[in-house]
Amino acid sequence: MRFATFTSTAHRIVREASHIARSSHEHYLISLQRSGIGRMQQAGEVCELQAGDIGIVDGARPFSVTFPQSVDRAIAVIPSAMMHRRAPWLRERPIGRMAREPDLHPMLRMTIERLASPVGRPAAEVELLADNLCNLVALLTVHDERERKAAQAQLSDLERMLAFTRRHLADPRLSPQMLAHHMQ
Repeated sequence: MRFATFTSTAHRIVREASHIARSSHEHYLISLQRSGIGRMQQAGEVCELQAGDIGIVDGARPFSVTFPQSVDRAIAVIPSAMMHRRAPWLRERPIGRMAREPDLHPMLRMTIERLASPVGRPAAEVELLADNLCNLVALLTVHDERERKAAQAQLSDLERMLAFTRRHLADPRLSPQMLAHHMQ
């Protein structure tokens, strides 16, 4: 995984098949548009990002991104395997804008900002935040109930137990019985 921020004047990025052939890693680019406009094009689809939008593009397929004016972005480069475990539908829909869901979108934005900040982070924090980033992207790219069920099925029982336990650590009622009830 890699994380970065950049500010630039108008420009265009093109990733062609020849660039992909030289790369040994398949990945997705998760882009937080901090300011300006970004027009992503891939597989005949176009997705425009305005300030505050978060988009995704498959780095294993040719794409272009055009910035018609000055731009400020934060980028997360996530291995495809990490995303496909949580969001297998991305194989069919490689480009898009994250839903502006009122609870999850701000969490994804904050996660990207924290991971892309220049402040060094302990490896354990980066690992947990990156895992959260992948889970949030999966939730925000779901288009229908079939995909929602597929996302839920991807979570192992252990991951579900850990997630539930983390969410309820401050709850004095947390107990093995409460966890068992949740897991049914």
